[in-house]
Amino acid sequence: MTRSLMTLFAVALGVSVVIAIEMAGQSAAGSFRSSLEALAGKADLEVTATGGVPEQYLGVLSRLPEISQVEPRIEDHAMLVANEETVPLIGVDLVAMANRASGVELSQVRDERFFEKLNALDEVWVSSDLGKHEGETIELLINDHTRMYRVAGTIASQEKSAGPVVLMDIGAAQSATGKAGHVDRVLLTLPEPKDIAGAEATLAKLLPAGLQVRPQGA
Repeated sequence: MTRSLMTLFAVALGVSVVIAIEMAGQSAAGSFRSSLEALAGKADLEVTATGGVPEQYLGVLSRLPEISQVEPRIEDHAMLVANEETVPLIGVDLVAMANRASGVELSQVRDERFFEKLNALDEVWVSSDLGKHEGETIELLINDHTRMYRVAGTIASQEKSAGPVVLMDIGAAQSATGKAGHVDRVLLTLPEPKDIAGAEATLAKLLPAGLQVRPQGA
């Protein structure tokens, strides 16, 4: 009888641990997705592909009359070495982000060294809740490589769900994550009047089968 009770207890404990791990994983995934969408702005469509979207299609998309804005993105993770916290790492075209109403503000964007910072592979912008300021350093583990980065500025998002995040110019993010020649996602904005369904159908015909087109966040 005692052995049976111990067996039942062990099984119940094992199940509860599995459920807790699964819930923690779902929570982390949800937090990551919230950060990505909070910093994505208001696009209409997105293009994704297994293994990433080849850069060659960015030019194709930008020339289409159905598209008014093309935003390539790198979406990955970085671990803060100081406390082993994992946060979203996002790579975007910072020049384009700074020049449009994206809902995200970058400090130092008017600094005369802003464009020089974009060319540096060790410059990052961080959300203010990470407690870092311009000129300080932050040690990150990205793609199994640890490196000290300089904080070029901070990020302020209008979305409270953004949470802690590290932002890099897309070229630096590609280099850090080992994704040269590819991006994880391409956000597309349509001109007015918007015909999202029509544009989605047109792109599905123009792009190769390996690229998926869908409404943003779908």
